[in-house]
Amino acid sequence: LTNFRGEYDGQGHSISVAAEQDATACVTYALTADGQFTSEKPTFTNVIEGTTVWYRVESPDYLGGEEIGSATVTITAKPLTAGMIKVAGECVYDGTEKKPEFAVEDGEPSIITEMDWQFVEYGNNTKAGIATIRIAAIDGGNYCGEAIGAFEIRKADYDMSGVSWTGDRSVVYDGQTHGVALTGLPEGVTATLTGHEAKDAGTYTATATLI
Repeated sequence: LTNFRGEYDGQGHSISVAAEQDATACVTYALTADGQFTSEKPTFTNVIEGTTVWYRVESPDYLGGEEIGSATVTITAKPLTAGMIKVAGECVYDGTEKKPEFAVEDGEPSIITEMDWQFVEYGNNTKAGIATIRIAAIDGGNYCGEAIGAFEIRKADYDMSGVSWTGDRSVVYDGQTHGVALTGLPEGVTATLTGHEAKDAGTYTATATLI
């Protein structure tokens, strides 16, 4: 006699009775001790905690001709993982939030359903780089915990041919602040400038970091 305890896998599970392998034995099952015993073994697919399955073995090898007993079936929830989150298509930065469509799958064919999980939020999804999708298990389903999947927001391709530095590139020291500016940036592109202004005599290098 063997209890069953395992993680949800979309398959049916039940107890194991050694006499099932004995051709001379008749094994029947019920869900209660005083219930109707039948040859159909109860099986369980979804998460369940310690459900009792009763069995009766009738055989000339047993004293009194039969044996009655029970064992339990426990199926535990499966943790959600990032690999279950499948993002469709690609995203390119344009300054707006990116909310791509996605599916949640586990196996082929998939054993997870919309009753097992719920969307929580997108994260870091307005700039180029790695953004996230967070989901969480629904109470009473076959999964547990939370998972965070990732998707990429690609940098946009811009025509930078019209960008140039303008201003005082070469001046004679006069005690005033002089500098250069960056012009011609495409719409949607901004830049952070460093080294573009100075007051003292010398040579300076202006740098622009696009954001």
